[in-house]
Amino acid sequence: MVLKCAVDRINDVRAAKAIAAISLGLSALYLVELLVFYRNDYLAFPWEASPTAVLRGMPFLPLVALAAAVVALCVWKANSHGRAKSRTPIWALAWSVLAVLSLAPCGFVFSHQGAVHTQMSAVASVRTLSVALREYAKAHPSEGYPSSISQLTQPTDAPWQIDPVLGAGIKSAYRFAYAANSGAVGKRTRYTISAEPLHPKSPYSNRFFFTDESGVIRMEKDKKATADSAALQ
Repeated sequence: MVLKCAVDRINDVRAAKAIAAISLGLSALYLVELLVFYRNDYLAFPWEASPTAVLRGMPFLPLVALAAAVVALCVWKANSHGRAKSRTPIWALAWSVLAVLSLAPCGFVFSHQGAVHTQMSAVASVRTLSVALREYAKAHPSEGYPSSISQLTQPTDAPWQIDPVLGAGIKSAYRFAYAANSGAVGKRTRYTISAEPLHPKSPYSNRFFFTDESGVIRMEKDKKATADSAALQ
């Protein structure tokens, strides 16, 4: 019933052209947003990962298929009413196809936005841990750094307190591994933190992060980051 109503309403070539123009305009805005605002160290374009990643970057593909069906039915309806020669030339169908194809970049943008937010959240969590560890070591000069990050969740009024979720080691699709060494007198003077994505095979979450007592955050793509990795700018 909904599809029939859509076909009844969108049965004019001018409507098809309007839909195409609006869709292409929105597509252009999405592409500008993708190329200008989200091209940074946290983000990998899907076609840089693999050819099939382009298709995996279209979560709205079923909606695109539905739009194609509606447009096709609209053109067929116009033809069936004898307006094919007068009001539905071949370029109208071409405009409709372009309108459908213009919806594809939307999937890219939403997938990339999710990747950007997840990876930036991981970087923020690494920074939070680094600051909390420094505060903990300052308050415990004889102990140094804690034996585990779960110690940073208590007490609630401490300057080193962190989110209990982060203290459990997993947050925002990333796993955080902490290790601290013990010196000759039992004081922990060094530590390492590794942040690894829970789904490293995905082309949208293939950034690995690392830091140590220096506080410098380092990053690698498609492999585990270490102290020798490039520093995050």
